[in-house]
Formats: sequence, C-alpha cells, structure tokens
Amino acid sequence: MAAPQSRAWRSCLALLVLACLLALAAMTPSVAALPPAAADPPAEEEFNIFSNCIGKNPVTGAKIDLNPLYNSKVDYTAASVSFPDFAYRLNVCGPMVDKKVCRDAVGSLADPAVCEYHTDGGSGWTLVTANTDVGFTEAGNPTMFFRHPTGLYSANVTMICKSSAGVGQPVHVNLDPINTELAYFVWETKYACAGSSGGISGGGIFLIILFVPLALYLIGGVLYNKFKLQLTGMELIPNVEFWTNGYHLFIDGCRFTYQKVVVRGE
Repeated sequence: MAAPQSRAWRSCLALLVLACLLALAAMTPSVAALPPAAADPPAEEEFNIFSNCIGKNPVTGAKIDLNPLYNSKVDYTAASVSFPDFAYRLNVCGPMVDKKVCRDAVGSLADPAVCEYHTDGGSGWTLVTANTDVGFTEAGNPTMFFRHPTGLYSANVTMICKSSAGVGQPVHVNLDPINTELAYFVWETKYACAGSSGGISGGGIFLIILFVPLALYLIGGVLYNKFKLQLTGMELIPNVEFWTNGYHLFIDGCRFTYQKVVVRGE
C-alpha cells in the first residue's frame, strides 16, 4: 500500500504546483494595444454608459474604477499633435485644479474638464465640461466622454490597460486634422486593467486559500514538535522527510501524472 500512497502524494504535489502557476498566470492582467492613430474615435451612442467613473467591462465582466486617476494637486497636460503652439490641460473624475487657463471665449465655465491653451503663455478656452460617464470599446477599453454645453466641442479619452504604466499620462492623438472640434486622447494606465482599483482577484483568493492552511500547518507542527515532543533542529519541521524530498517527489509526480494522461489518451 505504501507505493500507491507515495504515488498519490507525488501526483497531488505536482498538480498543486501546477495550480499555483495557473493562478499566478490568471492574476496577470492583459495589455491591450494602442488604437491606430487614423482610426475613428468611439461614438458615445455605441456604449452602455456608466457613471461616477466606475463601469463594468463587457468583455471580462470586471469592474473598472477610474477615480484614482483624479489628480487633486495638478492637472494633466498633453501636447497638441495638430497645432504645435497649443497644448491641452485636463483632469478626470474630479474638478480641474487650475481653472484660470480655461477662460472660455464666450464666458468662463464653472466646471471645465479639458482646456486648450497657447503654449507661449496666452489665454486658453474651455473645450468641454466635467463628466463622469464611462463606456467601453469592443476591446474592453474604458472611454470617457466630455461635451461643451453648446455642443460645439467634444473630447474622448480612451484608457488603455498597462499595469507597468502606473497612473500614466494622457496623450493627444491626431485623428482628423480638419475636425478641430473633437479632442481625442489615449491614456495608458494600470487603472484600466481589471482588478486594479482594489480588492482581491480570483487568483489571489485561491492562493490565500491554498497557502494560509499550509502556513498554519507548518507553524502548528513546529510548535507541537518543539514543546510537546521536545524535538530540535530539522526535526521541528512536521513530516520533514516529505519536504526535504519535495523536489524528487515533484519530478516523480509530474512523470506519474504525464504517464496517466498519455495512457488515457491512447
């Protein structure tokens, strides 16, 4: 009976390690590519719109929270690729910090979100007012829509999932040099990735369930062996032979599992 039990332990250990690797892979967010500069911007009517800068990704079903992108200390800036002498100032999911540069040609708007201004220090004007509406592209990229009250100007900001980018920075994209009424931005940020706004992912929960009992088992075993059995050294580790031979058990378990799969496949 010892041999079948040993093989079973080896198989379980191999499957356990494989499950850990799969869980870690599941926790790694995918990175979407930047949309081509010549593509048409997403239209607002194509989306299911969510509010408060929080939305549900229709591709993965995961919640996306863009509120951490709000910068309460300084607004974001982006150089205009259409006109070198101009730049944009913007903020999302909250009021702009510096509204002085956003002097509208008709009158100052109380709640601007995106402004265009002269880089030589000249005055600027409000393109659109603040908004917290969020939609998603077919690729699952969250997009925010902004409009001027008169309907003359509009701005779209498409967020791209990139976990290594941190908060990231919006970049102006020249979609149509003739259509200056639309300002389109792309923004690589970790907050466009599923699960980046907080909480624990499914893979994280799996690892917690897996390793917490294991840690309790090892700690409890060491304490029992030390104070109850008066053991010392390596003997403090419960089932020390199993752990010291873990590498060989893992290799044997992988071979055993592979052989079983091959035999069943034939």
